[in-house]
Amino acid sequence: MYFPIITLFYAYLFFLLVFIIFSFFNIYHIYRFTFHTIGMYLLILFYLLASGAIVSITAFFLLQIDWTQTFQLIPSISANF
Repeated sequence: MYFPIITLFYAYLFFLLVFIIFSFFNIYHIYRFTFHTIGMYLLILFYLLASGAIVSITAFFLLQIDWTQTFQLIPSISANF
């Protein structure tokens, strides 16, 4: 059974969307329920920069993949041993 490799990319995009939703949730709660000091702003900035770096690095590697290829999920069993 063959599947296009682009399905893995769609799964990556789905998890990236979930990560972005959770990030907004976390940043809102950090901003809303902590003291507004320079440390809080630095924490939010560090979180955004680290997340952006991780997404940029994965995008760099994902751009090198040929997404038109297929992969075999279950290998066929041959009668010729």
